[in-house]
Amino acid sequence: DPGPHMDGTGWLFLHAPGGGDDGVFTAESFSNHLIAIGLTSSENIAAAHGDGAPVRLHFADTALLLITGPVAREALFSATQTAVHAVGTSSPAHLDGDTIIGLRLADEGAGRAAGLRRLCAAAALLIPVIGASHIYWQPARLWSPAAELARAVISMEESGLPPVLHLVAFGQMRWRNVRMQSFGLGWIVGQELRIDAPQGYDVAALLRVAARLAVDAMLHGGLSGPMAVAGLQPGESLHIGAAQQAEAPKDDDAPEASETE
Repeated sequence: DPGPHMDGTGWLFLHAPGGGDDGVFTAESFSNHLIAIGLTSSENIAAAHGDGAPVRLHFADTALLLITGPVAREALFSATQTAVHAVGTSSPAHLDGDTIIGLRLADEGAGRAAGLRRLCAAAALLIPVIGASHIYWQPARLWSPAAELARAVISMEESGLPPVLHLVAFGQMRWRNVRMQSFGLGWIVGQELRIDAPQGYDVAALLRVAARLAVDAMLHGGLSGPMAVAGLQPGESLHIGAAQQAEAPKDDDAPEASETE
């Protein structure tokens, strides 16, 4: 029993602009496609048919839930009412004719990092099916290009590294002494990353450091620290720390935040 339709906080939305038709997701052709690629069964399709309930999917050893149509559209609209981040893309406009689907882990308990790899791989299978142009990852409030996620999943299968830039947002901050803050890492490992760097520090270099630390945290279950590492110039130091998810700065704590690209 998947429970209420919108239980859970880790929704990954696929957005295909224009030409969408909610009926395609309950049509036999779409159902048969999900069955043919091994993501679900006819019994699961029948159980969810008609009332907006999630369709239960399975990818490898991971159970997923899929929502479509008005339920998915309303969920995406609700998820994007607070400030959002965008990496490599602008946030798409929402039109009634757009196609939206949402995916999440059926069990958001332990092992989220491993489950997210399966979730992203399943999403990559569906991106070409609906012609998705964007994805939105709810915990990080992050828009990114759908095609880039598909490429990142291919790379993930080869390297074993999670697609961090689609799951964790990084912002330049002016909050106390924090210069860069992660958003969404806390959903995965229970901690957000904070880096204090000298004023004027190269933003691209700082982002690379943050991304490597986030990947390490996802692979090993958390952040180590606090610690200091050498900066770009002699005598420079980066001070790296972790905060519990609930302690991360809020939007109104950081009015001068700007996103890294």
